Amino acid sequence: MGSWDYYCALCGSTFQGERFVSRKPRTARYLWRKQREADFDALVAADPLNGRIDFRRFNEETAAGEDNLDNESLSSQDEDDTYDCSIISKEDATWSNNLQCLGVNSDYPFRSNAFLSDIGCDDEFGAVSAEPGSDSSAPDDLDDYKAYDQNENYPLFPFHPKCFQLLQQTVAFQRGFQIKAKSLLDGDWELNVPGGDFDKDVLYRVFRNLQSDAQLDISYGEPELPHDQYWLANPGEELFIADPGKRNPHAMNAIDDMWREIHSPKSGLEPDITGICNLNLKLMDDPFAHFPLELLLIIISALQPRSLLNLMQASPHIRRGLSRTSFSYWKRRFETDLPWFYEVHSFLQGIPSPASFDARELPGKSLSHFFAWAYHTTTPRWGLHGPFMGIANRRRIWEACNQLVGPYLALVKPEDRNTEVEEDGQFHSDKS
Repeated sequence: MGSWDYYCALCGSTFQGERFVSRKPRTARYLWRKQREADFDALVAADPLNGRIDFRRFNEETAAGEDNLDNESLSSQDEDDTYDCSIISKEDATWSNNLQCLGVNSDYPFRSNAFLSDIGCDDEFGAVSAEPGSDSSAPDDLDDYKAYDQNENYPLFPFHPKCFQLLQQTVAFQRGFQIKAKSLLDGDWELNVPGGDFDKDVLYRVFRNLQSDAQLDISYGEPELPHDQYWLANPGEELFIADPGKRNPHAMNAIDDMWREIHSPKSGLEPDITGICNLNLKLMDDPFAHFPLELLLIIISALQPRSLLNLMQASPHIRRGLSRTSFSYWKRRFETDLPWFYEVHSFLQGIPSPASFDARELPGKSLSHFFAWAYHTTTPRWGLHGPFMGIANRRRIWEACNQLVGPYLALVKPEDRNTEVEEDGQFHSDKS
């Protein structure tokens, strides 16, 4: 069988992202062939008996399409198992090379024996190349430990340090703390959740209960991860190695541009929310038309973002009502429904808070459009690229971590939950 790859317990991605970034951009010929392969698969799926497929014509069209395409680049073998460097750079993928592990030292004489390793990297045959860390329960070395080892009682669970920060944020958010992040000079977001407040023993139990061969038995979202004996770098899946903790100035500019576009009285354009909802659909008989807005706000406060947007599509009354709600209402929805979107939170902090945004002042446009745009733009999906790729990966990781929060909080000691957060963003116990 040889060696194998193991993956981040929290995001499911590789620990070798940088090495999968191509040396040169993909050739147009390569991309054309990949598109034609997808077209062929679609034809076969639509006609499984191949009774109506003209294979000769399809092959002729494929060959004709290549005639004027560039063929001076990497060999197709080099292009196959790589990510396009014109979409993601090696620098942007460096974060994925870092690894930390959560383990248990069975020789430690005290009950609390979980430890968090220093930052290192992955190795062959399930080994980890990292120092054991500074926890008092840490062993002398990690030579006898393996990641996800099904044959050992105490396997290691590896994850990216940035993914672990997101797990801490997710737990804090579920505890009711407001998520605050500020940009650092190096371009990363600073997340004010101290690791010392995390119960590593409880987290290890949660990981152990969800252990699988090379990752946890949870959903890592879309696109489907290319888990195999080795990681497969498929075109269009650059999202998996996009930095989730980096502040992208191009994303901030795009947010500002969309805000101006939506709220410009001279613009007749609507934000592109294709696939989420069409906020201009009309309904002859709206069952919500007789509900007062106050009651509707109570109802929709319990809805997840996609359900909210679907309801806005179905009901003009709700759509009009939400376009007249206060700025503070939508700001809260961004904080509660899109807690991982630090860039929008930072942007909205700098916007003055008027009493309300009236649809008469903003014809056909409102914060509801801005919310729908933000939700759709950061939806993880195949082929996503551009300034929101890292944010979409952050969202994907956040949603994966969410599956661990319930089991974690169910096992953590009740007194450990009684913490409050002060203005400095740090946790403080309320125990006297």
